[in-house]
Amino acid sequence: MKIHFPLLFFLNFLLIALYAQDSTAIRKLNSYASHFNIFAKDYPQEKAYLHFDNTSYYLGETIWFKAYVVRAERNALSQLSKTLYVELITAEGDVLETKKLKIDNGQCSGEFQLKDSLFSGFYEVRAYTRYMLNQEKEYLFSRVFPVYEKPKKTGDYSTPKIRERYRSQRVPQFRKEYEQKGKLALSFFPEG
Repeated sequence: MKIHFPLLFFLNFLLIALYAQDSTAIRKLNSYASHFNIFAKDYPQEKAYLHFDNTSYYLGETIWFKAYVVRAERNALSQLSKTLYVELITAEGDVLETKKLKIDNGQCSGEFQLKDSLFSGFYEVRAYTRYMLNQEKEYLFSRVFPVYEKPKKTGDYSTPKIRERYRSQRVPQFRKEYEQKGKLALSFFPEG
């Protein structure tokens, strides 16, 4: 169950708005707020977030990251878990490397070395604590990066490319291609 801080803010706002109207409604809302607080205290949730040094990489480079582990209800640094697991995963779903990092005051940092022997393509970095494994998979941190071939000339980063894999090493296509019907409507709002 995902718990958000704005929900608690909304409930408090509702209590103030209904204060003069009905005392039974106020008691019900107080009851809901207290149950929410008790649930958040008895079953705390953690979230992990990784801050990376780049948005894409070349083979032979290093992926540097800093990790933050927070309590989900207030986004305050968590003191629950002491170990963060960070995995580097290939496009096929194979785990290349797993780092076990010590969490100090809700923070830690680490790196993955992208060896020249790897294939270019899209790699996923996934992070979680053991406590987070009690929740659904959507609560684990996940980010996908393109990893390009090393340039032939030193410093020539003008045309990054991903090498086509041999047929036996390709990821099978399970999804059908999506056909767009009509034009795409896109709107931007100031609150977004």
